[in-house]
Amino acid sequence: MYLIVRLDGTFSEEEAKAIQDQMSIQAQSADLFKTKPVNQESFNRVESELKSKMPAILERDGIYGMRGMFTDPNDASVKDFTEEKYQVGAAVGWGGAQMSDNIYESSGNFSTDSCYQLTFEDPGNAGFWSITVYDEKGFMFNDLVNYSSNTAKENQDGTYTVSFGCGANAPNNLEIDNPTGVFNFTVRHYRPSERVYKEGYRLVPLVKTVSGK
Repeated sequence: MYLIVRLDGTFSEEEAKAIQDQMSIQAQSADLFKTKPVNQESFNRVESELKSKMPAILERDGIYGMRGMFTDPNDASVKDFTEEKYQVGAAVGWGGAQMSDNIYESSGNFSTDSCYQLTFEDPGNAGFWSITVYDEKGFMFNDLVNYSSNTAKENQDGTYTVSFGCGANAPNNLEIDNPTGVFNFTVRHYRPSERVYKEGYRLVPLVKTVSGK
């Protein structure tokens, strides 16, 4: 069993550790849990095969590529369920929440040879939005890989610009150079606004190539 608590960049390392130190799990049984060991080679192969399906899903379904990955049989999201997306969602996201709680966007891969920017209006989520970069294999590769509505600096007109590989002077810049030669990013909407949840407002389609390197 794993307990994961996600904190945004407004917490210091000391504050995060203090929260971690207060966590505990109370077992309801003293019986030793035993299970058959996982075949790591088989696990890695299946995980990689499932993750490799994501670009084709995004190309086919566009901004709704992740719809149907995280559904509940007891609410309206069940109509979006597909076995394909359920399996891929488990591989790329280790499960997920319902659309009324969290909505995810995935960009597909971009070359690290250019500079990109994403300028958008604040979605107005009740929780927050965040944008995180990954390499081709789905791993983070830098110390600063994320901006959110709690950490990003606004433009003068109230919009936000997140830059990818545009240099330290660019607004809310995230470095993209990594050994795989490509990057992708995921947008997360926590407690999404009606504009996001019902009207389909999405940020990924707004990204633009600014210049080559």
